[in-house]
Amino acid sequence: MPMIPSHAIQPGTDLSRHAERLRRFWRLPGIGLGRIGADGIAQIAVAGLRARGQPDVIGPDDKWHIGSITKSMTALLLARLAARERISLDAPLGDLAALPLHPDLARQSLRVLLAHRAGLVANPPRAVWTVTDGRDPDAPEGPLRDLLLAPQMLAPPRRDKFCYSNLGYMLAGHITEQIGGAPWKALLRSEIAAPLGLGSLGFGPPSAHNPQGHGSLLSWLLTLRGFGPAPGRPAAHDSALADLSPAFGPAGLVHLSLSDLLRYGAAVAALARGDDGIVAARVFGDLITGRDYAGGWVLGEGTLGHNGSNGLWMADLRIMTSASQVTAFVTNTGSLGAFIAAGTSHWRRHERRAQAKHGGP
Repeated sequence: MPMIPSHAIQPGTDLSRHAERLRRFWRLPGIGLGRIGADGIAQIAVAGLRARGQPDVIGPDDKWHIGSITKSMTALLLARLAARERISLDAPLGDLAALPLHPDLARQSLRVLLAHRAGLVANPPRAVWTVTDGRDPDAPEGPLRDLLLAPQMLAPPRRDKFCYSNLGYMLAGHITEQIGGAPWKALLRSEIAAPLGLGSLGFGPPSAHNPQGHGSLLSWLLTLRGFGPAPGRPAAHDSALADLSPAFGPAGLVHLSLSDLLRYGAAVAALARGDDGIVAARVFGDLITGRDYAGGWVLGEGTLGHNGSNGLWMADLRIMTSASQVTAFVTNTGSLGAFIAAGTSHWRRHERRAQAKHGGP
């Protein structure tokens, strides 16, 4: 699957009808759907409002917060930097990090860190989830991130246990800076976004004149424990309620357009299929070697996938390597309906119809 030129992004009539049905049924403020078939033609559809209570409708080039899909970008960045410096994914963390690590953690490898098996807990203490050094989206998050990381790195890791860990990917971001010699944000832009043509990629909530994240009962009660806008209400992009602390950046604070999300998916699909690209195919194959989860991806039979949410947004990216198919779902709410809509059988049936149309199994 080649890189997608801008002229290959087309509106999808059937996809538009499906997007509007999903939006209405699950009461989402806005939604975006996208797909790419084996022919490399991408179709996108958007529907709904940028913010409830305001008249602006969503446009095809609007930007969306993709949450933990960011993890796959951080892992790919690390693989690219490590290959350049001839660093093995099996190198011990103690040789790569500049922070003091517990001896048992220092012996864990970069590979197991990126597979959530280094024994780190899921998150730093909830009290620091919203700690910020300002809301400049381009400011390096490294000093604040490392300040929050440091005490957590001295705790004894859990042994032989999978634990999905934002903390682990915050450490991965720290390690990219040690290898690459620049802030994680700058490296992600120069080493991933620029060569893949992801011109819309940025950090934190998208700016004004883009969709804004919305609070929900689910996020307000369960995800953020009372932090965030009231259920159903939008959070202005420059509000303190609009995102988690910038320290979480490498674990989940990227935004980009739906078409660029598909471009990224297409580049990963080509790597997974064995084509050299932003890294050698063998490097990517090594990155995603594992069981269930590796290198920032949930692993399935012939599939890679990941979703993401900061409680105010929801995104889902799926790559079916056997069918050369990429699908994407984005919405500007973290409601229960958003999660169900992303995984609903209606969306899966739509994927299967698209697979059949483009020659997939």
